[in-house]
Amino acid sequence: GAAAAARAVGRRVGPLRRGRGCGASRQVAREPAARPGVGDAGGGPVRRRHIGTGGAPAMHEAEAWRWAALSNFSAAATTWTFKAKPLFEALDLIHLLGFMDVELWAEGVHLDPRGEPPDLDELAAAMDRIGLAAHSIHAPFRGLDLTSPDPGVRNRAVSVLSRTIEMAGRLDCPYVVVHVDGAGERGAGGAPTQHSGAGGSGAETGGRDAFVDEAEAFERAAAALTVLCKHAQDHHVTILVENQPDPARRRFGASVADLLELIHMVGAPNIGICFDVPHAVVSTGGWEKELRAALPYVRSVHASDTEGGSDAHWPLGRGAIDWRRVLEVLEEAGYDGGFVLEVAGGEAALEESFAALQGASGAGARGDADAGARADTDAGADARGDAGARADADADADADGDDAPSSSLRSREAK
Repeated sequence: GAAAAARAVGRRVGPLRRGRGCGASRQVAREPAARPGVGDAGGGPVRRRHIGTGGAPAMHEAEAWRWAALSNFSAAATTWTFKAKPLFEALDLIHLLGFMDVELWAEGVHLDPRGEPPDLDELAAAMDRIGLAAHSIHAPFRGLDLTSPDPGVRNRAVSVLSRTIEMAGRLDCPYVVVHVDGAGERGAGGAPTQHSGAGGSGAETGGRDAFVDEAEAFERAAAALTVLCKHAQDHHVTILVENQPDPARRRFGASVADLLELIHMVGAPNIGICFDVPHAVVSTGGWEKELRAALPYVRSVHASDTEGGSDAHWPLGRGAIDWRRVLEVLEEAGYDGGFVLEVAGGEAALEESFAALQGASGAGARGDADAGARADTDAGADARGDAGARADADADADADGDDAPSSSLRSREAK
């Protein structure tokens, strides 16, 4: 019914916008049409319902209000949530969940240029068939340190990131997300993780004991990023440097101030920030001051929840972050970039996160007619109060989302 249709299209919580460069954006129109699945998991053609004219079915007034609740930016999923699965299957799952924008993961799996990425023409054609747009590629980071005093390490990092930029250009993907220091993330339980994909062994990974906070490190990173930005301009791509989780502030990018200084040193028109909300919480104890400082350069937001002690990648609503306030700050600034749900736990985590996002936007106050959405929100509330659910989320974070779409989801999406 209308509730199911709205949940399918609701991942698009505003006009479909995709940025080009740091200050401009363009609108991409997509016609509502029957589209085949990416792979065998698609189960045949899928028809996504849209609000508006042109043959799209009518939608309940409350659902239309929910669709328009966030007027300027869109929710996207990341293939990291399903990184235990092949890329094409991950894309099919994201499509069946109703998302239209995706961040493609390239660390160790999926699009890592150090391994064997899929044929890009085939990938672009498959994404076009199901109406998925590449919002960003998250570049590889293990062992790719742009601040290293070793020229060989820096050159290797520039080479791998250059190939990632070229892939983004071929996929008409406007952003590539970069970790400047190559140290990478820590697992949901706080234990360091290692890159095990093609291109390196554990011994080659990042994870330095300390970032050497000397002026030369900034200069080395700025010089490397200057080269990368020039290359990215040729491919119509913008590089987004991401803030990192480190309460000791010893990693490059643990504070937004690091990224702002670097951006000013590079001085390129196609460099910006990917602001990770829980990373800011882990590093600084809060997010709002950091986000406000970064906002002039933010082109993408990474969203997951945490209680502050670790980068847990919980679904939105499970931790301590006030998502209503996050959305308010973004709306007040007229933010029109991406909003990537970088959560562990597969389909269930994305459903729970989007329900929390809708609730934070105020949509729940107008959705009394939507029993299905209320049930989702109630389920999320139960999970927030359930310590066992938190433990499950931590376990899912280690598995990186191994869930397959439920039969009820397939039945309400498939025609």
